[in-house]
Amino acid sequence: MNKNETPEGRSFLDRLIDLALEKPAPMNPVSVPTIDAKPVLAEGEYLVHVDYTIPSYADLEKEFGVGNVSRIFDGRPFQKHASCVNMDETPGDKVFFLKDFGRETESEANIAEMDMLGYRPATRLEMFAFQKANPELQRQFWIVALGSSAMGVDGHTVAMLGDGSGGRIFASGWFSSRWYVDRRFLFVRK
Repeated sequence: MNKNETPEGRSFLDRLIDLALEKPAPMNPVSVPTIDAKPVLAEGEYLVHVDYTIPSYADLEKEFGVGNVSRIFDGRPFQKHASCVNMDETPGDKVFFLKDFGRETESEANIAEMDMLGYRPATRLEMFAFQKANPELQRQFWIVALGSSAMGVDGHTVAMLGDGSGGRIFASGWFSSRWYVDRRFLFVRK
């Protein structure tokens, strides 16, 4: 056997070319480590029960205050982002990740980056459940959910949580915005 050949008598270069042309084997879904049937949470992750409901606009104003709720929550339809179309909406516990990109960002780039890490963007219904479980987080920084949008006056708008002089705010922002460095983005583990 020549030192530049495989045990089968083929050159290493030929074998490398064969490997490069092979279709990769299908990947198994990532298994989530658990302790006593609860998922193990990484830093920045939160376990929250989601029932996939949202109150009426009037009830939202009771919770957040009059003038602190965007009109996009007036009952108009929301569309899911393509990455969320086949998501599981069975009520139950979901693992959320609050991402600080530490730079100005854009919606599609954020979704693509987090998809590679095993997360999809949260929808408005998931964001509502998240803020019920963690109401004080939005007092620290603005939180954006990119997983669903409603048609606003000038384009698609997404749900945002924040804080202002009037208290907690359930707001909206343009999906196509360039997001400021101080925004956090809410994602859900796939």
